[in-house]
Amino acid sequence: MSSRQPLPDFTLPDLLVLDDLGAEPMLNNITREQLSNLLDARQRKGLATAFSSNFTREQIIEEYGERFAFRLLSPRSTLTLELLGDNLRTRL
Repeated sequence: MSSRQPLPDFTLPDLLVLDDLGAEPMLNNITREQLSNLLDARQRKGLATAFSSNFTREQIIEEYGERFAFRLLSPRSTLTLELLGDNLRTRL
């Protein structure tokens, strides 16, 4: 019997925030498939998902593939905000 706790059902919250998309490890496409399934389930339920990333739109397409990127960045369901300015991490 495993001592690991089951993951929470991320398809339940009205709003899910994914922080720093692209920083997660990709393990044999498991992460990509899980993210795609999660996003698909949330969109079918009409639930909001917000994410932050240091990736450009092109880098998201390259990293996750066109199908996932379209689902994530679709103009029909996505508001994109580009934050410009200095990287505050370099000031530390």
